[in-house]
Amino acid sequence: MLRSIRLGALTFALVTTASCIDDGSRVGHNQQRLAAGGHALTYVGKQSNITDFTGYGQLLYYFPLFGLTSPETGQRTDERTVYYSGIFREFEHHRLLDLETRTFSPDAYGSPLGVKTKGGFAHWPVFTLPNGQTGRAGAVYDDATLDENSNNTINQVITLFDQPSDFCLNIITDNTAGENNPDKRFEARLDSGGTQIDFNLAGHPDFTFDGQPDMYTFRYEGMNDDERFKIRLSTFATDEGKGAGFGGIMVSDISTCTANAEADAGAAEVDADVGGEADAQTPTSNDATVATAADAGGGQAPSAGCGCQTDDRPAGAWVLLLAVVFALRRSSKPRRARAG
Repeated sequence: MLRSIRLGALTFALVTTASCIDDGSRVGHNQQRLAAGGHALTYVGKQSNITDFTGYGQLLYYFPLFGLTSPETGQRTDERTVYYSGIFREFEHHRLLDLETRTFSPDAYGSPLGVKTKGGFAHWPVFTLPNGQTGRAGAVYDDATLDENSNNTINQVITLFDQPSDFCLNIITDNTAGENNPDKRFEARLDSGGTQIDFNLAGHPDFTFDGQPDMYTFRYEGMNDDERFKIRLSTFATDEGKGAGFGGIMVSDISTCTANAEADAGAAEVDADVGGEADAQTPTSNDATVATAADAGGGQAPSAGCGCQTDDRPAGAWVLLLAVVFALRRSSKPRRARAG
């Protein structure tokens, strides 16, 4: 993309290799589809006050510290879970150095290391899980997200196969009576190794918390084996044990999130070139405004709607250098005298 910037008497162009365009396509009310490198990530929607998850989780489900009858906190992420790995690699828990494969962030210190779980609180909801099991909900929480710090609470969940290439990620939140809400940042991420797409719900009209469990759904398209989804969270909370978290995650058959996505019209599609990075902070109206960033650092676009990021960082720096050289050469040339 070529943009012309005028600074005083100097006019020069900034170039980015990742393009970001609103092509006017529609995928659903207040929804947005981000596409890059043959992959796509779509925010499908939110289901409020949901406790029955039968009919979901055909490809994976994970519910931490589930079915407890008395309160516990600070437990491991593999402690008394209800878990089915499906089409993904087995989760790796509390690993410090396995950067390429560990599932949960180790950044929150303490024992166990990193992300922890809690459950058994009588005022938390009762869930019915995809396998029919019923019990008191638990939760993952990540104290590395306190004080508005953003962290990949889930570092990565890794695909095992090329098929199915499309699926739905369901994330359950707001099941801890307001204690562990990701109220600052709630971001689903897609990482293929060469392409990364991030979708942050901050600013979206669905991004609210009322003490009743909610399920947010994202549709992933074009996934192959050894590719990843990630979840990045942040909270305004400051107290230990109040880090952002979730009550469970599921990966469901594509049919569970396709019909809703095509039901009505509402948001733009954004495309980025192969190898680039697409990043969105979602619009607060049905029509997204697309803004691009092109600076020396390849920075993020203004959050007027959706934006793109590029990993081709040297491009902006080279153009800036050329602009400076151009300015110096121009200033060294003798100026013609103006006529009378």
